[in-house]
Amino acid sequence: MTRLTRPIGVKVVSILFYLHGAIEIAGAVMLLVVPPDLLAATGFPFEKSISLALLSLISGAFRLFIGYAVWRMRKWGVVLGVIFSVTTIIGAPQFLPFGIMDTLIAMVILVLLLVAWLGPETFTQKG
Repeated sequence: MTRLTRPIGVKVVSILFYLHGAIEIAGAVMLLVVPPDLLAATGFPFEKSISLALLSLISGAFRLFIGYAVWRMRKWGVVLGVIFSVTTIIGAPQFLPFGIMDTLIAMVILVLLLVAWLGPETFTQKG
């Protein structure tokens, strides 16, 4: 049985997905643990925190799943990673100031996934 060696870009992408997923899950837990009156003092209504925590929990779990698929070097994991990164880049600015971190991480992941998928080859001119 031959062992596949993971390119460094794949390792970095997978670790970034794991890290981003863990941050999102921790954020969801914190939103559920913070007392409602403290949330109200910050101007964030408690009713919105439950739906945002649920969205963050699902998103974090999905990022962990994608990170595992990329670590196992599955092509469908790369495709899901590209789709989820593009979705994050489009949707994250709605959640400022937290969306800045999401956007930056998603942009790095997207570039590394595309390089891993398409390869570092250069274009050649025919003629």
